[in-house]
Amino acid sequence: MRPIVTHVAPTWISAALALGISALGCGEPAAPALPSDELAYRSLVDGALYLMRADGSGRRRIWSSTDDGVMCPSWSPDGSAIAFHKFIANQIVVLTIATGQEHQLTSGPDQNQCPMWSPDGTRIAFFRVAATATQGYPLFVMRADGTNPARLGTGTFMADRGSWSRDGRSIAASRYPDNQIVLVDAVTGAAGLPLTSGSGGRGPSWSPDGGRITFNVQDGATEAIYVMDATGANIRRLTSSPFLDQYPVWTLDGRLITFHRYQNSSIPGTPLASLHLVRLDGTAVPWTVGDSAHGDLPIWRPHR
Repeated sequence: MRPIVTHVAPTWISAALALGISALGCGEPAAPALPSDELAYRSLVDGALYLMRADGSGRRRIWSSTDDGVMCPSWSPDGSAIAFHKFIANQIVVLTIATGQEHQLTSGPDQNQCPMWSPDGTRIAFFRVAATATQGYPLFVMRADGTNPARLGTGTFMADRGSWSRDGRSIAASRYPDNQIVLVDAVTGAAGLPLTSGSGGRGPSWSPDGGRITFNVQDGATEAIYVMDATGANIRRLTSSPFLDQYPVWTLDGRLITFHRYQNSSIPGTPLASLHLVRLDGTAVPWTVGDSAHGDLPIWRPHR
């Protein structure tokens, strides 16, 4: 990640900035000004994970560490827990929201990153690679309790968030080394033809109805949010800021896309990070809470 703040950032944030996380139909009905749901996000002021409503109420810290940071958070389908990998430890943990209890799912010398919960909550996909490897990351799937990890197919991918299809049959991921988004069969591991072209895309996220995928694309020194049909058709750019727009996720009703923006990518430094909402026609939704959050990696809590 490349992130902010009003004081010196922890070491893990500066390192994360250097690595990166990486990253529509017309005539949509008018979206509400703000969702009424809760979202979790990482604060770059203290590196902790927070939960709040979209209007900023109920904000509370749900996880923090003095020596590590949150990467690639993913809600369980029932909204009771968040899986993420620790930036320095490179191990996947699950945080139970009600109790604050943390349970580690992976161990060993390999890097285990970017957990992705299956829609039925029984499995977690993730990327695993030997700590000494320099090439792409193989895709693995394990049971939700961390048992029976197995490699899925023979492909390699970017160490980045991916997304399960709503029916649980496919996983959208960014292929190594060309960043093209492909759909991986969740049973056989076979990867289909690229859905993207050119610069490809990172951090794909499937819409709640399964019909579309949003992702971010690097364009020189900037990054922008895009959306396309799940078939790869009708690719459209939604944001055009001079900054780094990354990690797009859908609101629960599928009418808005949330993302974080880094306004300065220089290293070392503490870039300003903020959360944003955009309609599917590319118009921004004013969200002062997103500006004041000083955070990134937003994910909306599923309804329980």
